[in-house]
Amino acid sequence: MGSPRSEPSRQEDEAPHRVALTKPFRISATEVTRRQWLALMPRGAGLRDDDAPIASVSWNEAEEFCARLSRKEGATYRLPTEAEWEYSCRAGGAEPPVTAGDLAAVAWYAENADGTAHPVGQKKANAWGLQDMLGNVAEWTLDVYGPYPRAEEAKDPAGPAEGSARVVRGGSWRSFPPALRCAARMGTPQSYQLAHVGLRVVQEIEGTVDRPSGSARDLARGAVGVRLDADRPSPSNRGQLSDRSRPLVAAGPGAEALGSPPAR
Repeated sequence: MGSPRSEPSRQEDEAPHRVALTKPFRISATEVTRRQWLALMPRGAGLRDDDAPIASVSWNEAEEFCARLSRKEGATYRLPTEAEWEYSCRAGGAEPPVTAGDLAAVAWYAENADGTAHPVGQKKANAWGLQDMLGNVAEWTLDVYGPYPRAEEAKDPAGPAEGSARVVRGGSWRSFPPALRCAARMGTPQSYQLAHVGLRVVQEIEGTVDRPSGSARDLARGAVGVRLDADRPSPSNRGQLSDRSRPLVAAGPGAEALGSPPAR
């Protein structure tokens, strides 16, 4: 996790270190949309009911959204930890999954977004089918912002125990290429409601995974990415906020697939 010193535009708070993720999880295929937000949250007067990503929400409001979704679905939803987010962004690649020259294909950012967010799912997905991991809106994570641990290996890291700033990841429609890297991180007060910051959610899966840990370069290997047909009712269709919601994608060490496995 983090970035090597040779990575262009890296920052000092991205110290590379080994991470072991032992708990499987599912992560949403795209950022939470305004339509999904309005299905659960009272604050939304004046919001359009559409597939643009929700933004201008604080970390506390994002947590409340996850709590309401958990009660509605009878499962545990939350923000991803910083490690889970980076694991999913890298999608199994030993190198950063996209170069600055390829950003326009996968991300809405300062050079192509025309000063605004865009409906989710319009850009090319990563190797696990996750879209908008970079750009469009930046995303709250669960972790308090702080230096990475100095331990040789961190197991299921969740950030410092205390602090008022939370980690935001992914860059946004207003960001330039240095911020659109899987290792890039920013600390933001959790009470802030910023027009370029939204969220995506994680669903916890019971169990643990006995799997070798990886370095920052191979953090994302071994996960599963399977798209769920959100328009076809199914007993396993948890995670839908409405009939028109975006699907969830399975990701994480040992995560269950949703639906049929992809062709190999």
